[in-house]
Amino acid sequence: MNSPPLRNSTVVWKDYALALLWMVPPTLALLFSIVILMPRLERVWVHVGQHSSGISTLIDLSRAFVDYGQFIFVVVIGLALFIEKFASWWPIYRRSVLAAFVFIYMTLVFALTLCLATAGLGVIKL
Repeated sequence: MNSPPLRNSTVVWKDYALALLWMVPPTLALLFSIVILMPRLERVWVHVGQHSSGISTLIDLSRAFVDYGQFIFVVVIGLALFIEKFASWWPIYRRSVLAAFVFIYMTLVFALTLCLATAGLGVIKL
């Protein structure tokens, strides 16, 4: 008698679309930092002769996203589809998990962009 309510597919895809929409600004900031900011900072660091481990760690982290970004994206989408299909508990926690994922993604991307943007300040001598 007590059957679970049917999933409304409109609401399901609305949650995912909203999460993707919220991920657009940090993704654009990340692309800006990788395409424009990082090459310029690398030229400044080479010109100044700065080769610290912190700078190389930032560059390696940015390059890892470029190299493995598509793979990570496919894995996350596949995991979401798998959980959506086979996990009965997922509709209860979907919005919370998506919100937490988007918040963590935004925080990491903006922190990386901020670190790259301010890393050049340490090598400029007035």
